[in-house]
Amino acid sequence: MGYQLQYDNSRTANFLKILELALAKNANDVINEAKETANHHNRVTLATNVLRDPAAWAQMFKDGIAMQGVTDASTDAAFDTAIGAVWSGYAGITFNGALSL
Repeated sequence: MGYQLQYDNSRTANFLKILELALAKNANDVINEAKETANHHNRVTLATNVLRDPAAWAQMFKDGIAMQGVTDASTDAAFDTAIGAVWSGYAGITFNGALSL
């Protein structure tokens, strides 16, 4: 799937609705993860913010999720996997001294 199609798909109302719910679910999972999880503090800070306004965060995550080939026809598990793949990056986690945003 090319960039234009990914862009268009990520802006449909149905994609954003699904993403909003998937983000809330994943935020709850992060809040309940083991405190020993790497960079737990940053991950939980993002999760707390997502739970306060999942619709706003769906707007911020939409490109990161769409770039993984996820569409509104994808499974819930595909959304969860895609969110998990980018969560730490959106949380601003540092990898080898470089800030990932």
